[in-house]
Amino acid sequence: TSMAITAALAKITEGRFSYVRTEGILQLLKFLTEADGRALVAFDEFQRVNDGKNDVLHIVFTHVLDDSSPKLSPTRSSIEQQRALELVQGLLLLSNVGQQTLLRFNHVESLVRCLYNKHIATRMAAMDTLLAALINSPDAQTRFLSANGVKPIVETLKDPNEHKDVRSKAAEFLGILILHIPSNLGETHHRDHVARWLGVKLTLDVMRCVQIDMESTKLVACDCAELIELVDKAKRANQ
Repeated sequence: TSMAITAALAKITEGRFSYVRTEGILQLLKFLTEADGRALVAFDEFQRVNDGKNDVLHIVFTHVLDDSSPKLSPTRSSIEQQRALELVQGLLLLSNVGQQTLLRFNHVESLVRCLYNKHIATRMAAMDTLLAALINSPDAQTRFLSANGVKPIVETLKDPNEHKDVRSKAAEFLGILILHIPSNLGETHHRDHVARWLGVKLTLDVMRCVQIDMESTKLVACDCAELIELVDKAKRANQ
């Protein structure tokens, strides 16, 4: 297993072409999908050896996602970035090392920068990955809010020129952030932060339009069309 992971990482770190790096990312995604508990423990141990040089999440950010990294490839494609974000999401949910690495290297800010990506699918994947980062980590939540991560999501929701799919994803993100992700700074902390960018009335509309099953923590429904209509109506009223 370690040999296969090493080979996949080599494709990411040494691959000159996007399709080569994407192949390495997909191999790691396949491993995470199929791994049982014992394999995941061994995977975390593998990442810790050699002074962290095998840290998968950090390697993916350094070579594919972090636009401030000197090792970032100039040939990266949108599909490569999307698959990399999916891999990061899996690492955050399944690997104990993932969340530690995210905070140690402050990759939360890198994820926030992905929200400004020109590709719709990449921004949508970034929102899903951020939710995985925030769900059980007060430290990640603090860094997300400090980096003004809510701002580009609200801007996406409010922009009538954006595709409806990414606007709907933004609405879902805000609803989950407000209704499901607990804050150690107070029950209304996330809601108040969203209201700073979106306004109190529209923030309450988000809470009304998004429904979450509190037991399974899954999104039950989001009346995104209604919410987008309310956002557009408010914007027209302010013009």
